[in-house]
Order: sequence, then structure tokens, then C-alpha cells
Amino acid sequence: MAHDVVLSVTAGGADVWGEHFVKRQPLIRIQHKIGPQPTVDQAKAAVLRAIRAAGQGGRVIINVGHGVGGGDLAAEEGAFELAPNRVMTIGHSAGHIGNLFVDVFYDVNLLGPPHVSDMEHDLKNNPGSPRLARWSVYQEFSRAFRSSGVREVVLLTCRVGNSTQFLRKVANDWGTVIRAYRQQVVVTPDILVGRKLRPGPYMHLGNNPPEGKAAADLIIMEEEIPFSPSDTFLVGPPFPPIFPPCP
Repeated sequence: MAHDVVLSVTAGGADVWGEHFVKRQPLIRIQHKIGPQPTVDQAKAAVLRAIRAAGQGGRVIINVGHGVGGGDLAAEEGAFELAPNRVMTIGHSAGHIGNLFVDVFYDVNLLGPPHVSDMEHDLKNNPGSPRLARWSVYQEFSRAFRSSGVREVVLLTCRVGNSTQFLRKVANDWGTVIRAYRQQVVVTPDILVGRKLRPGPYMHLGNNPPEGKAAADLIIMEEEIPFSPSDTFLVGPPFPPIFPPCP
């Protein structure tokens, strides 16, 4: 059975929102948690568990940290965290973003002949490179996504939806649809409704704050991922048709 699996960090209210998200549809939703300062091995294990739990046709919802995209960055540049505390940041940078765990264009020759990709260079000249070791982790995620048949990855991270070519590369590597947001993704712990404090937390985009919203809208912000087609970027490989084409 396909599941929506939200991988949440146990900090900043992310996992509390995740509990509300699961409670809305407990038969098909699961939350996995990760601490705010994991090791690389702990982060890798958490991501792989979430992939396996989602299963064929499921979704993995990454709710652990930050993202970057847009502004002065090119469409090929951007980043998102797969684990908290910058332990596992997936991205691509032309010198504008630091501390990447993996550069997703590591295996691509961006300069053309006679140059080679950074991966080819390391395989030939530096087989003990840490970049190769980290790339093998990224490839392990790719194999896990493809073998499990996960349909979609949702990135609850800020503004990475502006990094369209970067996300296209990730979607192709993982064989999934990627859903990302062009706006800041915010978790607001509680708000004032009239003179009363209404506890959250509320998951929303930065251009759609919960203050002043009707009760029904607040419930959606407590229990669903943000829905804003104009602020959402979707990209991914096409899936085969459920039914064969007519003869």
C-alpha cells in the first residue's frame, strides 16, 4: 500500500505539525522523525527508511530543514537539506552556496570536451575522494527511489522551487516527481485569534500567513502541505499509463 511518509526534524515544531498531518488521514500517512543533529549515517538510514515505507506510488515529504533558490542564483543552482543541521545538503553551486554534501552535477561534464566531469576526474585521479563516497550515498537514494516506485518527493523547504534545472536533474536521477515551493515555507507555532492564543503549528508559505484566516483555513494549515499552484514547481519523468493505449 502506498503511503505519504513525512520525515520531520524534532525541532521548531516540524514534527508536531507532522503529527497533525498524520492524524488527518492515519491510514495512509506516517511520520518518521530525525533528531536535529544527526550523523551522516543516521541521516542516510532515516531517508532510506522513509523511502521504503512510502512504497510503490507513495510520497516522501522532506520536513527537516532549509532550502535556497532564486534571487541571483541561476536555474541550475539551488539546494535543499535531506537532513537537519546541514549534514546532508543536496545542491549545485557556481560558488554561491557552500557546504554541499553532494553536487548533483558531479557526474556531468559542464565544460565540454576536452574536459571531463568531476566524477570522471576523481575516478581516474583520486579514487579515495570524499566526493565519490558522498556521491555513492546519493546514488543509493536514487536506486532506492527507483526500486520502491515512489511517485513523488515533496520538499518543505524555502524557495528551492525557483531552481528549476537543478530540480529537474534530481527528479531524473531519482525517477520521481519533485514538488517544491518558490516561496519561503514557514512553521508558525501559534497565533492570536481575537484575544485568544490559538496553538498550531501552522505550515504555510511566507506570502500566506495564518493571521486573520478563517477557522477552516487554519485547520488546513495545521494538517496539509501548502497548496498554491502559482508558487509550486512540479517536475519529474513521465510515468507509464495505467491502461494500455487503444488499438
